[in-house]
Amino acid sequence: MLKLLAWGLSNSKSGLAAHYRRLRTRIGAPKTINATARKKPLSLYNMLKNKTSYISQSQEEYDNAHKQRILKQLQQKAGQFSLELCYLEGITLKP
Repeated sequence: MLKLLAWGLSNSKSGLAAHYRRLRTRIGAPKTINATARKKPLSLYNMLKNKTSYISQSQEEYDNAHKQRILKQLQQKAGQFSLELCYLEGITLKP
């Protein structure tokens, strides 16, 4: 049942669906379905354990949080090599 839920997220616009699509490109569909199917009950368990409410996350919010995590990791990695990241105005990168 949970695997069907995870598989159905492939076309959704939620944060969990963005997580599914990001993982699918990296580890493949079968493993991603299992990982995503595990994520939902785990968040439910943590909500019950910590007595918190559910916070819905949109795809844009997830993408912004993911970009912030990646930027923080890059800054830490640059710091290990005594480098500093600088921001350039007006520069757009093509994928």
